[in-house]
Amino acid sequence: MRIASFVMLFVFAAVLAQAQEQIIDIHAGTTSTNSSPALSLAVPKYAKVITKDNKTIVQIPKQLICELWSVADAKTPDDAIAHVPEVIKSEFTGFKASTTNDITIAGAPAKLLLGSGNEADDGDDGHADVVIFTVGGQVFAACTHGEGASNLNERKALLALLQTAQSFKSSVKN
Repeated sequence: MRIASFVMLFVFAAVLAQAQEQIIDIHAGTTSTNSSPALSLAVPKYAKVITKDNKTIVQIPKQLICELWSVADAKTPDDAIAHVPEVIKSEFTGFKASTTNDITIAGAPAKLLLGSGNEADDGDDGHADVVIFTVGGQVFAACTHGEGASNLNERKALLALLQTAQSFKSSVKN
């Protein structure tokens, strides 16, 4: 009886969690108006999602603010590393990676770059955590940044968000 109750509670929690998510689509290209969706992510329904030019901003209150871009000139995460300072410059300037780690995002090899530079809005010294990953043959960059030391909780939230990544084609239900 206890096992059946536990299973029912687990199923209820899973259904409730799904009901509280939304799927967002990220475009591959220089702007969202001249490109097709290439990446889908699951975010909480209460998340604020803003698409501006070639960037998608995901704001999850008290957890995460991140920006995502398509890296058009790269075929792999390794190729994209050299493009990171240019890709993220609208949010973070002068990025210099101090650490590069091999990770896995959505079952594929990815890179986690930790580094320093300046916030683009006010020039303050800061840190940035950048994840370079591939979904559906397209390379993307995701970034969190702030003043002072790197925020481990925000990095964990970013990595959890990116683990929901799917190719746009595979996220569409028939």
